[in-house]
Amino acid sequence: MKPNVYKLLFLIFLFSPLYSQITLTEVMYDPATSEAHDEYIEIYNLSNDLVDLTGWQFSDSSRFIELIDAGNGILLQPKQYAVILDGSYFGNSTTYEDVIPDSALIIKIDGNSFGLTNTSSKLISLIDSSGSKIDSYRYATGHKSGHSDEKIIIDSGNDPSNWEEALIEGGTPGQRNSVNPFKTDLGLDKNALSWSPSFNVTKDQTIHFSLAILNTGLNMFDGPLTIQVFIDSEKDSTYSSGEEIVFENTAAIQIPATEEIIIEFNHQFTNAITYNLVAKIESSFDTNLQNNFAFASLYILDNSTTLHINEIKFLTGQNEPEWIELYNSGDEAVLLTGWSIADEKDTVSIDSSIFIYPGQYKIFAADAGLDTLFDLEDSLIAVLPKLPNLNNASDVIYLINPLGGWLEQVPYSEDWLEGEDYRNPSLERINSTLNAQQQKNWGPSVAEKNATPGKVNSIYVAPEKELKSKLQISPNPFSPDSDGKDDHVVITVDAPENTARIKVEVFDILGRKIRTLRDNIFSAQNTSLVWNGKDDSGRKVRMGIYVIFVQILNDWEGVIKELKETVVVAKKL
Repeated sequence: MKPNVYKLLFLIFLFSPLYSQITLTEVMYDPATSEAHDEYIEIYNLSNDLVDLTGWQFSDSSRFIELIDAGNGILLQPKQYAVILDGSYFGNSTTYEDVIPDSALIIKIDGNSFGLTNTSSKLISLIDSSGSKIDSYRYATGHKSGHSDEKIIIDSGNDPSNWEEALIEGGTPGQRNSVNPFKTDLGLDKNALSWSPSFNVTKDQTIHFSLAILNTGLNMFDGPLTIQVFIDSEKDSTYSSGEEIVFENTAAIQIPATEEIIIEFNHQFTNAITYNLVAKIESSFDTNLQNNFAFASLYILDNSTTLHINEIKFLTGQNEPEWIELYNSGDEAVLLTGWSIADEKDTVSIDSSIFIYPGQYKIFAADAGLDTLFDLEDSLIAVLPKLPNLNNASDVIYLINPLGGWLEQVPYSEDWLEGEDYRNPSLERINSTLNAQQQKNWGPSVAEKNATPGKVNSIYVAPEKELKSKLQISPNPFSPDSDGKDDHVVITVDAPENTARIKVEVFDILGRKIRTLRDNIFSAQNTSLVWNGKDDSGRKVRMGIYVIFVQILNDWEGVIKELKETVVVAKKL
Protein backbone atom coordinates (compact mmCIF):
# COMPACT_ATOMS: atom_id res chain seq x y z
CA MET A 1 0.00 0.00 0.00
CA LYS A 2 2.79 2.43 0.79
CA PRO A 3 4.24 2.57 -2.74
CA ASN A 4 0.80 3.39 -4.16
CA VAL A 5 0.38 6.23 -1.69
CA TYR A 6 3.72 7.68 -2.75
CA LYS A 7 2.71 7.31 -6.39
CA LEU A 8 -0.58 9.20 -5.77
CA LEU A 9 1.22 12.00 -3.95
CA PHE A 10 3.72 12.23 -6.81
CA LEU A 11 0.90 12.68 -9.35
CA ILE A 12 -0.78 15.37 -7.26
CA PHE A 13 2.47 17.33 -6.93
CA LEU A 14 3.19 16.83 -10.62
CA PHE A 15 -0.11 18.01 -12.05
CA SER A 16 -1.32 20.67 -9.63
CA PRO A 17 1.51 23.15 -10.30
CA LEU A 18 1.11 22.53 -14.01
CA TYR A 19 -2.63 23.19 -14.08
CA SER A 20 -2.20 26.34 -12.00
CA GLN A 21 -0.19 27.73 -14.88
CA ILE A 22 -3.35 27.96 -17.02
CA THR A 23 -4.79 31.43 -16.42
CA LEU A 24 -7.74 33.53 -17.52
CA THR A 25 -6.49 36.51 -19.56
CA GLU A 26 -9.46 38.14 -21.33
CA VAL A 27 -13.26 38.26 -21.12
CA MET A 28 -15.41 39.63 -23.97
CA TYR A 29 -18.82 39.99 -22.31
CA ASP A 30 -20.23 42.81 -24.49
CA PRO A 31 -19.24 42.42 -28.14
CA ALA A 32 -20.17 45.30 -30.43
CA THR A 33 -21.33 42.76 -32.99
CA SER A 34 -23.55 39.88 -31.88
CA GLU A 35 -24.01 39.18 -28.17
CA ALA A 36 -25.64 35.86 -29.06
CA HIS A 37 -22.62 34.49 -30.93
CA ASP A 38 -19.50 36.66 -30.35
CA GLU A 39 -18.75 36.41 -26.63
CA TYR A 40 -15.42 34.78 -25.84
CA ILE A 41 -13.03 33.96 -22.99
CA GLU A 42 -9.29 33.74 -23.46
CA ILE A 43 -6.84 31.62 -21.45
CA TYR A 44 -3.06 31.25 -21.59
CA ASN A 45 -0.62 28.46 -20.83
CA LEU A 46 2.16 30.02 -18.75
CA SER A 47 4.03 26.72 -18.45
CA ASN A 48 6.54 25.01 -20.70
CA ASP A 49 4.37 21.88 -20.91
CA LEU A 50 1.56 20.70 -23.12
CA VAL A 51 -1.85 20.69 -21.43
CA ASP A 52 -4.77 18.51 -22.51
CA LEU A 53 -8.03 20.43 -22.00
CA THR A 54 -10.25 17.38 -22.47
CA GLY A 55 -12.93 17.36 -19.81
CA TRP A 56 -12.23 20.94 -18.70
CA GLN A 57 -15.18 23.18 -17.94
CA PHE A 58 -16.24 26.79 -17.72
CA SER A 59 -18.39 27.92 -14.79
CA ASP A 60 -20.28 31.12 -14.03
CA SER A 61 -21.28 29.97 -10.52
CA SER A 62 -24.70 28.85 -11.75
CA ARG A 63 -23.76 26.22 -14.31
CA PHE A 64 -20.87 24.21 -15.71
CA ILE A 65 -20.21 24.06 -19.48
CA GLU A 66 -17.65 21.69 -20.98
CA LEU A 67 -14.91 22.93 -23.30
CA ILE A 68 -14.85 20.95 -26.54
CA ASP A 69 -12.89 20.67 -29.76
CA ALA A 70 -13.74 23.26 -32.44
CA GLY A 71 -11.83 21.44 -35.15
CA ASN A 72 -8.24 22.18 -34.15
CA GLY A 73 -7.86 19.72 -31.29
CA ILE A 74 -7.94 20.49 -27.60
CA LEU A 75 -4.25 20.40 -26.66
CA LEU A 76 -2.88 23.72 -25.39
CA GLN A 77 0.77 24.21 -26.29
CA PRO A 78 3.33 25.84 -23.96
CA LYS A 79 3.08 29.67 -23.99
CA GLN A 80 -0.01 29.47 -26.17
CA TYR A 81 -3.30 31.36 -26.03
CA ALA A 82 -6.63 29.56 -26.36
CA VAL A 83 -9.81 31.39 -27.35
CA ILE A 84 -13.00 29.80 -26.09
CA LEU A 85 -15.90 30.81 -28.37
CA ASP A 86 -19.66 30.55 -28.06
CA GLY A 87 -20.87 27.21 -29.35
CA SER A 88 -23.22 29.10 -31.70
CA TYR A 89 -20.40 31.15 -33.23
CA PHE A 90 -19.69 28.59 -35.88
CA GLY A 91 -22.18 28.89 -38.70
CA ASN A 92 -23.58 32.18 -37.39
CA SER A 93 -20.65 34.61 -37.28
CA THR A 94 -17.30 35.35 -38.92
CA THR A 95 -16.29 38.23 -36.63
CA TYR A 96 -13.01 36.69 -35.52
CA GLU A 97 -12.14 34.92 -38.75
CA ASP A 98 -9.28 37.28 -39.60
CA VAL A 99 -8.63 38.43 -36.03
CA ILE A 100 -7.53 35.36 -34.10
CA PRO A 101 -3.99 34.47 -35.22
CA ASP A 102 -3.08 30.98 -36.43
CA SER A 103 -0.78 30.62 -33.43
CA ALA A 104 -3.76 30.50 -31.06
CA LEU A 105 -5.87 27.45 -30.23
CA ILE A 106 -9.60 27.88 -30.93
CA ILE A 107 -12.03 25.82 -28.89
CA LYS A 108 -15.69 26.24 -27.97
CA ILE A 109 -18.18 25.55 -25.23
CA ASP A 110 -20.64 22.68 -25.41
CA GLY A 111 -23.62 25.03 -25.62
CA ASN A 112 -24.86 28.00 -27.58
CA SER A 113 -23.69 30.96 -25.48
CA PHE A 114 -21.72 31.90 -22.39
CA GLY A 115 -24.58 34.15 -21.31
CA LEU A 116 -22.24 36.79 -19.89
CA THR A 117 -24.18 39.81 -18.66
CA ASN A 118 -23.32 43.46 -19.39
CA THR A 119 -24.99 45.10 -16.42
CA SER A 120 -23.73 42.97 -13.52
CA SER A 121 -20.45 41.13 -13.23
CA LYS A 122 -20.16 37.39 -12.88
CA LEU A 123 -17.55 35.23 -11.20
CA ILE A 124 -16.22 32.95 -13.92
CA SER A 125 -14.04 29.92 -13.23
CA LEU A 126 -11.93 27.45 -15.14
CA ILE A 127 -12.37 23.85 -13.91
CA ASP A 128 -10.04 21.01 -14.87
CA SER A 129 -11.09 17.46 -15.69
CA SER A 130 -10.82 16.41 -12.03
CA GLY A 131 -13.24 19.14 -10.97
CA SER A 132 -10.57 21.38 -9.41
CA LYS A 133 -10.84 25.12 -9.84
CA ILE A 134 -7.75 26.22 -11.78
CA ASP A 135 -8.47 29.96 -12.02
CA SER A 136 -11.33 32.38 -11.42
CA TYR A 137 -12.09 36.07 -11.94
CA ARG A 138 -15.09 38.37 -11.45
CA TYR A 139 -15.03 40.50 -14.59
CA ALA A 140 -15.69 44.24 -14.46
CA THR A 141 -18.64 45.77 -16.30
CA GLY A 142 -19.08 49.31 -17.57
CA HIS A 143 -16.56 49.15 -20.41
CA LYS A 144 -17.35 50.67 -23.79
CA SER A 145 -19.31 48.31 -25.99
CA GLY A 146 -16.95 46.05 -27.90
CA HIS A 147 -14.09 46.51 -25.44
CA SER A 148 -13.15 43.39 -23.53
CA ASP A 149 -11.85 43.11 -19.95
CA GLU A 150 -8.11 42.32 -20.24
CA LYS A 151 -5.52 41.10 -17.75
CA ILE A 152 -2.56 43.43 -17.45
CA ILE A 153 0.21 41.17 -16.11
CA ILE A 154 -0.81 37.68 -17.18
CA ASP A 155 1.47 35.82 -14.75
CA SER A 156 0.08 37.78 -11.78
CA GLY A 157 -3.14 37.30 -9.84
CA ASN A 158 -6.69 38.30 -10.66
CA ASP A 159 -7.02 41.25 -8.35
CA PRO A 160 -9.26 43.86 -10.08
CA SER A 161 -6.29 46.23 -10.22
CA ASN A 162 -4.59 43.77 -12.59
CA TRP A 163 -7.42 43.98 -15.12
CA GLU A 164 -8.35 46.85 -17.40
CA GLU A 165 -10.60 47.77 -20.31
CA ALA A 166 -9.07 46.82 -23.66
CA LEU A 167 -7.57 49.71 -25.56
CA ILE A 168 -9.00 48.58 -28.88
CA GLU A 169 -12.50 47.59 -29.96
CA GLY A 170 -12.94 43.86 -30.40
CA GLY A 171 -10.27 43.07 -27.85
CA THR A 172 -7.19 40.97 -28.61
CA PRO A 173 -8.39 37.35 -28.86
CA GLY A 174 -5.53 34.88 -29.17
CA GLN A 175 -2.78 37.46 -28.86
CA ARG A 176 -0.98 39.78 -26.48
CA ASN A 177 -3.41 41.92 -24.51
CA SER A 178 -3.54 45.58 -25.47
CA VAL A 179 -3.03 46.57 -21.81
CA ASN A 180 -0.14 44.18 -21.24
CA PRO A 181 3.03 46.23 -20.67
CA PHE A 182 6.26 45.55 -22.51
CA LYS A 183 9.59 45.35 -20.73
CA THR A 184 10.80 48.42 -22.59
CA ASP A 185 8.14 50.68 -24.02
CA LEU A 186 8.06 54.40 -24.67
CA GLY A 187 4.68 55.66 -25.78
CA LEU A 188 2.59 58.67 -26.71
CA ASP A 189 -1.02 58.81 -25.62
CA LYS A 190 -3.72 60.62 -27.59
CA ASN A 191 -3.14 63.86 -25.67
CA ALA A 192 0.65 63.68 -25.72
CA LEU A 193 1.01 66.82 -27.86
CA SER A 194 -0.33 70.02 -26.33
CA TRP A 195 0.29 73.74 -26.82
CA SER A 196 -0.15 77.13 -25.29
CA PRO A 197 -2.16 79.20 -25.92
CA SER A 198 -4.56 76.31 -26.33
CA PHE A 199 -7.20 78.25 -28.28
CA ASN A 200 -7.56 81.37 -30.43
CA VAL A 201 -4.13 80.79 -31.91
CA THR A 202 -3.36 83.18 -34.75
CA LYS A 203 -0.90 83.10 -37.61
CA ASP A 204 2.64 84.32 -36.90
CA GLN A 205 2.00 83.88 -33.17
CA THR A 206 4.68 82.03 -31.19
CA ILE A 207 3.19 78.78 -29.89
CA HIS A 208 4.76 76.84 -27.02
CA PHE A 209 4.46 73.09 -27.57
CA SER A 210 4.84 70.26 -25.03
CA LEU A 211 5.25 66.60 -25.94
CA ALA A 212 4.75 64.11 -23.09
CA ILE A 213 6.68 60.85 -23.57
CA LEU A 214 5.67 58.11 -21.13
CA ASN A 215 7.62 55.01 -20.20
CA THR A 216 4.84 52.42 -20.03
CA GLY A 217 7.32 49.54 -19.86
CA LEU A 218 8.38 47.49 -16.85
CA ASN A 219 12.02 48.61 -16.97
CA MET A 220 13.85 51.92 -17.10
CA PHE A 221 14.43 53.26 -20.60
CA ASP A 222 18.07 54.20 -21.12
CA GLY A 223 19.08 54.83 -24.71
CA PRO A 224 18.85 56.98 -27.82
CA LEU A 225 15.52 58.47 -28.85
CA THR A 226 14.56 60.34 -32.01
CA ILE A 227 11.65 62.75 -31.76
CA GLN A 228 9.95 64.25 -34.79
CA VAL A 229 6.89 66.49 -35.07
CA PHE A 230 5.79 67.35 -38.59
CA ILE A 231 2.86 68.79 -40.53
CA ASP A 232 1.11 65.89 -42.23
CA SER A 233 0.07 67.72 -45.39
CA GLU A 234 -0.60 64.46 -47.24
CA LYS A 235 -2.66 63.07 -44.33
CA ASP A 236 -0.98 59.67 -44.48
CA SER A 237 0.70 59.76 -41.03
CA THR A 238 4.09 59.34 -42.72
CA TYR A 239 6.69 62.03 -43.18
CA SER A 240 7.40 62.85 -46.81
CA SER A 241 9.99 65.13 -48.33
CA GLY A 242 8.50 68.58 -48.61
CA GLU A 243 6.34 68.33 -45.48
CA GLU A 244 7.32 70.89 -42.86
CA ILE A 245 9.15 69.64 -39.77
CA VAL A 246 8.02 71.51 -36.68
CA PHE A 247 10.55 69.88 -34.33
CA GLU A 248 13.20 67.18 -34.63
CA ASN A 249 15.86 65.97 -32.22
CA THR A 250 17.89 62.85 -31.34
CA ALA A 251 19.36 62.41 -27.87
CA ALA A 252 20.20 59.80 -25.24
CA ILE A 253 17.62 59.88 -22.47
CA GLN A 254 16.69 58.05 -19.30
CA ILE A 255 13.09 57.56 -18.17
CA PRO A 256 12.24 55.38 -15.15
CA ALA A 257 9.34 52.95 -15.50
CA THR A 258 5.86 54.59 -15.27
CA GLU A 259 7.36 58.09 -15.47
CA GLU A 260 7.37 60.63 -18.27
CA ILE A 261 9.48 63.45 -19.68
CA ILE A 262 8.23 66.62 -21.33
CA ILE A 263 9.88 67.88 -24.51
CA GLU A 264 9.24 71.58 -25.11
CA PHE A 265 9.69 73.67 -28.26
CA ASN A 266 8.26 76.75 -29.99
CA HIS A 267 6.93 77.28 -33.49
CA GLN A 268 5.10 79.85 -35.59
CA PHE A 269 2.63 79.11 -38.38
CA THR A 270 2.42 81.59 -41.22
CA ASN A 271 -0.91 80.55 -42.73
CA ALA A 272 -4.40 80.54 -41.26
CA ILE A 273 -5.50 76.96 -41.92
CA THR A 274 -6.01 73.71 -40.02
CA TYR A 275 -2.69 71.90 -39.53
CA ASN A 276 -2.62 68.12 -39.07
CA LEU A 277 0.30 67.46 -36.74
CA VAL A 278 1.99 64.12 -36.22
CA ALA A 279 4.39 63.45 -33.33
CA LYS A 280 6.60 60.38 -33.73
CA ILE A 281 9.17 58.76 -31.44
CA GLU A 282 11.63 56.08 -32.52
CA SER A 283 14.32 54.06 -30.74
CA SER A 284 16.02 50.72 -31.32
CA PHE A 285 15.54 50.09 -27.58
CA ASP A 286 11.75 50.36 -27.82
CA THR A 287 10.03 46.97 -28.01
CA ASN A 288 6.52 48.26 -28.79
CA LEU A 289 6.05 50.36 -31.91
CA GLN A 290 2.26 50.50 -31.73
CA ASN A 291 2.07 53.57 -29.47
CA ASN A 292 4.81 55.71 -31.02
CA PHE A 293 2.52 58.20 -32.75
CA ALA A 294 0.32 61.03 -31.54
CA PHE A 295 -1.99 63.04 -33.76
CA ALA A 296 -3.44 66.50 -33.28
CA SER A 297 -5.20 69.15 -35.34
CA LEU A 298 -4.28 72.76 -34.73
CA TYR A 299 -6.54 75.43 -36.15
CA ILE A 300 -4.77 78.72 -36.82
CA LEU A 301 -7.03 81.76 -36.92
CA ASP A 302 -6.59 84.79 -39.16
CA ASN A 303 -6.85 88.07 -37.29
CA SER A 304 -5.77 90.19 -40.25
CA THR A 305 -6.54 93.89 -40.23
CA THR A 306 -7.00 94.11 -43.99
CA LEU A 307 -10.70 93.25 -44.05
CA HIS A 308 -13.21 96.06 -44.45
CA ILE A 309 -16.96 96.56 -44.54
CA ASN A 310 -17.27 98.02 -48.02
CA GLU A 311 -20.93 98.06 -49.03
CA ILE A 312 -24.27 97.55 -47.24
CA LYS A 313 -27.66 96.80 -48.77
CA PHE A 314 -30.24 97.43 -46.08
CA LEU A 315 -32.99 98.86 -48.32
CA THR A 316 -34.16 96.15 -50.70
CA GLY A 317 -36.75 95.60 -53.37
CA GLN A 318 -39.05 92.64 -53.83
CA ASN A 319 -37.25 89.27 -53.77
CA GLU A 320 -33.93 91.02 -53.09
CA PRO A 321 -31.98 89.77 -50.06
CA GLU A 322 -30.14 92.05 -47.67
CA TRP A 323 -26.37 91.77 -47.90
CA ILE A 324 -23.04 93.07 -46.67
CA GLU A 325 -19.88 93.22 -48.77
CA LEU A 326 -16.38 92.77 -47.34
CA TYR A 327 -13.16 93.78 -49.08
CA ASN A 328 -9.58 92.57 -48.58
CA SER A 329 -7.14 95.44 -49.05
CA GLY A 330 -4.10 93.35 -48.12
CA ASP A 331 -1.50 91.31 -50.01
CA GLU A 332 -2.49 87.92 -48.56
CA ALA A 333 -5.62 85.81 -48.58
CA VAL A 334 -7.68 85.97 -45.39
CA LEU A 335 -9.43 82.88 -44.02
CA LEU A 336 -12.81 83.93 -42.66
CA THR A 337 -13.43 80.87 -40.50
CA GLY A 338 -14.13 82.13 -36.99
CA TRP A 339 -14.98 85.68 -38.09
CA SER A 340 -18.43 87.10 -37.31
CA ILE A 341 -20.81 89.75 -38.60
CA ALA A 342 -23.10 91.35 -36.05
CA ASP A 343 -25.49 94.17 -35.43
CA GLU A 344 -26.82 95.46 -32.11
CA LYS A 345 -29.04 92.38 -31.63
CA ASP A 346 -27.69 89.38 -33.52
CA THR A 347 -24.39 87.77 -34.47
CA VAL A 348 -23.62 85.21 -37.15
CA SER A 349 -20.33 83.31 -37.21
CA ILE A 350 -18.65 82.13 -40.38
CA ASP A 351 -17.89 78.47 -39.74
CA SER A 352 -16.87 77.36 -43.23
CA SER A 353 -13.49 77.72 -44.93
CA ILE A 354 -14.14 80.90 -46.91
CA PHE A 355 -11.19 82.89 -48.22
CA ILE A 356 -11.09 86.48 -49.42
CA TYR A 357 -8.10 86.90 -51.69
CA PRO A 358 -6.09 90.13 -52.08
CA GLY A 359 -8.17 92.82 -53.73
CA GLN A 360 -11.26 90.61 -53.73
CA TYR A 361 -14.80 91.39 -52.64
CA LYS A 362 -17.04 88.84 -50.91
CA ILE A 363 -20.77 89.32 -50.42
CA PHE A 364 -22.59 87.83 -47.44
CA ALA A 365 -26.30 87.60 -48.18
CA ALA A 366 -29.27 86.56 -46.09
CA ASP A 367 -30.66 84.49 -48.96
CA ALA A 368 -29.85 83.31 -52.49
CA GLY A 369 -30.61 85.29 -55.64
CA LEU A 370 -27.86 87.91 -55.89
CA ASP A 371 -26.07 86.02 -58.65
CA THR A 372 -28.98 86.56 -61.03
CA LEU A 373 -29.79 90.11 -59.92
CA PHE A 374 -26.23 91.34 -60.47
CA ASP A 375 -24.68 88.67 -62.73
CA LEU A 376 -22.18 87.60 -60.05
CA GLU A 377 -19.96 84.53 -59.85
CA ASP A 378 -21.08 82.07 -57.19
CA SER A 379 -17.60 82.18 -55.64
CA LEU A 380 -18.15 85.81 -54.62
CA ILE A 381 -21.33 85.09 -52.66
CA ALA A 382 -21.73 83.38 -49.30
CA VAL A 383 -25.27 82.81 -48.06
CA LEU A 384 -25.65 83.23 -44.30
CA PRO A 385 -29.30 82.51 -43.45
CA LYS A 386 -28.79 83.95 -39.97
CA LEU A 387 -27.26 87.21 -41.20
CA PRO A 388 -28.51 89.94 -38.84
CA ASN A 389 -31.66 91.68 -40.03
CA LEU A 390 -30.48 95.11 -41.17
CA ASN A 391 -32.81 97.81 -39.87
CA ASN A 392 -33.89 100.41 -42.42
CA ALA A 393 -33.93 103.40 -40.07
CA SER A 394 -30.58 102.82 -38.37
CA ASP A 395 -28.31 100.07 -37.13
CA VAL A 396 -24.71 99.34 -36.23
CA ILE A 397 -22.83 96.66 -38.15
CA TYR A 398 -19.74 95.06 -36.62
CA LEU A 399 -17.00 93.01 -38.27
CA ILE A 400 -15.61 90.79 -35.49
CA ASN A 401 -12.32 88.91 -35.74
CA PRO A 402 -11.82 85.36 -34.41
CA LEU A 403 -10.46 86.70 -31.12
CA GLY A 404 -13.80 88.36 -30.39
CA GLY A 405 -12.83 91.99 -30.95
CA TRP A 406 -14.46 94.16 -33.58
CA LEU A 407 -12.24 95.25 -36.43
CA GLU A 408 -14.69 97.73 -37.92
CA GLN A 409 -18.12 99.10 -37.12
CA VAL A 410 -20.55 101.12 -39.21
CA PRO A 411 -23.27 103.05 -37.28
CA TYR A 412 -25.36 103.83 -40.37
CA SER A 413 -28.75 105.48 -40.64
CA GLU A 414 -31.11 106.14 -43.53
CA ASP A 415 -29.80 109.73 -43.60
CA TRP A 416 -26.49 108.37 -44.89
CA LEU A 417 -28.28 107.76 -48.23
CA GLU A 418 -28.40 111.53 -48.76
CA GLY A 419 -32.11 111.57 -49.60
CA GLU A 420 -31.71 108.89 -52.29
CA ASP A 421 -33.57 106.24 -50.30
CA TYR A 422 -36.53 106.37 -52.73
CA ARG A 423 -34.50 104.24 -55.20
CA ASN A 424 -33.20 101.72 -52.61
CA PRO A 425 -29.48 102.20 -53.33
CA SER A 426 -26.77 100.38 -51.43
CA LEU A 427 -24.61 102.29 -48.98
CA GLU A 428 -21.10 102.44 -50.44
CA ARG A 429 -17.81 103.29 -48.78
CA ILE A 430 -15.67 105.84 -50.62
CA ASN A 431 -12.53 103.81 -49.93
CA SER A 432 -11.41 101.33 -47.29
CA THR A 433 -8.78 103.61 -45.72
CA LEU A 434 -11.38 106.09 -44.49
CA ASN A 435 -12.97 105.81 -41.05
CA ALA A 436 -15.96 103.46 -41.36
CA GLN A 437 -17.75 105.17 -38.46
CA GLN A 438 -18.10 108.56 -40.14
CA GLN A 439 -21.03 109.38 -42.39
CA LYS A 440 -18.95 111.57 -44.71
CA ASN A 441 -16.99 108.51 -45.82
CA TRP A 442 -20.09 106.74 -47.12
CA GLY A 443 -22.75 107.51 -49.69
CA PRO A 444 -25.51 105.99 -51.80
CA SER A 445 -24.50 104.00 -54.84
CA VAL A 446 -24.83 105.91 -58.11
CA ALA A 447 -24.48 102.76 -60.23
CA GLU A 448 -27.10 101.90 -62.83
CA LYS A 449 -28.39 99.01 -60.70
CA ASN A 450 -28.13 101.07 -57.48
CA ALA A 451 -25.38 98.79 -56.11
CA THR A 452 -21.99 97.37 -57.07
CA PRO A 453 -21.64 93.99 -55.28
CA GLY A 454 -18.37 92.24 -56.14
CA LYS A 455 -17.00 95.31 -57.91
CA VAL A 456 -15.34 98.65 -57.23
CA ASN A 457 -17.84 100.99 -55.60
CA SER A 458 -19.44 103.55 -57.87
CA ILE A 459 -18.37 106.39 -55.55
CA TYR A 460 -14.84 105.05 -55.03
CA VAL A 461 -12.02 107.57 -54.81
CA ALA A 462 -8.42 106.38 -54.57
CA PRO A 463 -6.88 107.15 -51.16
CA GLU A 464 -3.86 108.92 -52.58
CA LYS A 465 -5.83 111.09 -54.97
CA GLU A 466 -5.62 114.85 -54.43
CA LEU A 467 -9.16 116.14 -54.75
CA LYS A 468 -9.46 119.24 -56.89
CA SER A 469 -12.43 120.76 -58.62
CA LYS A 470 -12.33 120.68 -62.39
CA LEU A 471 -14.75 121.07 -65.28
CA GLN A 472 -13.90 119.55 -68.66
CA ILE A 473 -15.92 119.72 -71.89
CA SER A 474 -15.22 117.59 -74.94
CA PRO A 475 -15.46 117.88 -77.87
CA ASN A 476 -15.58 121.64 -78.00
CA PRO A 477 -16.97 122.83 -80.32
CA PHE A 478 -19.53 120.13 -81.13
CA SER A 479 -22.14 119.86 -83.87
CA PRO A 480 -25.48 118.26 -82.85
CA ASP A 481 -26.63 117.72 -86.43
CA SER A 482 -27.24 113.93 -86.21
CA ASP A 483 -24.53 113.10 -88.71
CA GLY A 484 -22.92 110.66 -86.29
CA LYS A 485 -19.87 112.84 -85.60
CA ASP A 486 -19.49 115.13 -82.58
CA ASP A 487 -23.25 115.09 -82.02
CA HIS A 488 -22.89 115.16 -78.22
CA VAL A 489 -20.67 116.89 -75.75
CA VAL A 490 -19.37 115.11 -72.61
CA ILE A 491 -19.21 117.25 -69.49
CA THR A 492 -16.93 115.90 -66.76
CA VAL A 493 -17.02 117.30 -63.24
CA ASP A 494 -14.41 116.60 -60.57
CA ALA A 495 -15.62 117.65 -57.12
CA PRO A 496 -13.26 118.72 -54.32
CA GLU A 497 -15.06 116.22 -52.06
CA ASN A 498 -15.27 112.45 -52.10
CA THR A 499 -19.02 112.72 -52.74
CA ALA A 500 -21.27 115.68 -53.33
CA ARG A 501 -24.47 116.89 -54.87
CA ILE A 502 -24.02 118.23 -58.37
CA LYS A 503 -26.12 120.81 -60.21
CA VAL A 504 -25.32 121.33 -63.91
CA GLU A 505 -27.12 123.95 -66.02
CA VAL A 506 -26.68 125.38 -69.54
CA PHE A 507 -27.13 129.14 -70.20
CA ASP A 508 -27.08 131.07 -73.47
CA ILE A 509 -24.92 134.11 -74.08
CA LEU A 510 -27.68 136.37 -72.72
CA GLY A 511 -27.77 134.52 -69.40
CA ARG A 512 -30.99 132.68 -70.01
CA LYS A 513 -31.16 129.11 -68.64
CA ILE A 514 -32.02 126.73 -71.46
CA ARG A 515 -31.28 123.31 -69.97
CA THR A 516 -30.85 121.62 -66.59
CA LEU A 517 -28.64 118.55 -66.98
CA ARG A 518 -28.43 117.57 -63.30
CA ASP A 519 -30.38 119.10 -60.47
CA ASN A 520 -28.79 118.66 -57.06
CA ILE A 521 -28.19 114.93 -57.61
CA PHE A 522 -25.90 112.96 -55.29
CA SER A 523 -22.80 112.02 -57.24
CA ALA A 524 -19.39 110.45 -56.97
CA GLN A 525 -16.28 112.59 -56.86
CA ASN A 526 -15.94 112.20 -60.62
CA THR A 527 -19.12 112.57 -62.64
CA SER A 528 -19.69 112.59 -66.40
CA LEU A 529 -22.88 113.58 -68.21
CA VAL A 530 -23.85 114.17 -71.83
CA TRP A 531 -25.58 117.14 -73.51
CA ASN A 532 -27.18 116.51 -76.88
CA GLY A 533 -27.48 120.17 -77.82
CA LYS A 534 -31.19 120.42 -76.98
CA ASP A 535 -33.04 122.63 -74.52
CA ASP A 536 -35.46 121.52 -71.80
CA SER A 537 -38.25 121.44 -74.38
CA GLY A 538 -36.35 119.04 -76.60
CA ARG A 539 -35.58 121.60 -79.35
CA LYS A 540 -32.13 121.92 -80.86
CA VAL A 541 -30.39 125.08 -79.77
CA ARG A 542 -29.02 127.66 -82.20
CA MET A 543 -25.36 127.79 -83.10
CA GLY A 544 -23.39 129.95 -80.75
CA ILE A 545 -21.61 130.12 -77.45
CA TYR A 546 -23.17 128.62 -74.33
CA VAL A 547 -22.14 128.55 -70.68
CA ILE A 548 -21.97 125.34 -68.65
CA PHE A 549 -22.56 126.34 -65.03
CA VAL A 550 -21.81 123.80 -62.26
CA GLN A 551 -22.61 124.02 -58.56
CA ILE A 552 -21.06 121.51 -56.15
CA LEU A 553 -22.89 121.21 -52.83
CA ASN A 554 -22.99 119.09 -49.70
CA ASP A 555 -25.55 118.81 -46.92
CA TRP A 556 -23.29 120.36 -44.28
CA GLU A 557 -21.87 123.46 -46.02
CA GLY A 558 -24.25 124.11 -48.90
CA VAL A 559 -22.51 125.34 -52.07
CA ILE A 560 -18.83 124.57 -51.78
CA LYS A 561 -17.71 125.29 -55.36
CA GLU A 562 -18.98 126.87 -58.58
CA LEU A 563 -17.44 126.19 -61.98
CA LYS A 564 -18.10 127.72 -65.42
CA GLU A 565 -16.88 126.88 -68.90
CA THR A 566 -18.09 127.82 -72.37
CA VAL A 567 -19.01 125.42 -75.12
CA VAL A 568 -19.56 126.22 -78.78
CA VAL A 569 -22.44 124.74 -80.74
CA ALA A 570 -21.25 124.78 -84.32
CA LYS A 571 -22.36 123.68 -87.74
CA LYS A 572 -20.35 121.20 -89.69
CA LEU A 573 -18.25 122.95 -92.32
